[in-house]
Amino acid sequence: MDRLQRETFGYFLKESNRANGMVPDNTRKGSHASIAPIGFALTAYTTSVERGFITRAEDIEPTLATLRFFRDSEHSEEADATG
Repeated sequence: MDRLQRETFGYFLKESNRANGMVPDNTRKGSHASIAPIGFALTAYTTSVERGFITRAEDIEPTLATLRFFRDSEHSEEADATG
């Protein structure tokens, strides 16, 4: 079970965009990010700290990148808006 959890968490480490925290829905080239995998990633980071997979310091960077992206992004009815 431990190995499965580590490997599953590895998806978020490998696939998430470190600059903005976005996580694609799957590993297919050009896959779009959506709120579901991003929410799972935020949960996975904190859970992985508790499980000892990463340190609290390693959790801070991707978590803050994600939260800052949503805070600073366009919130309107425009087609390219985040929310």
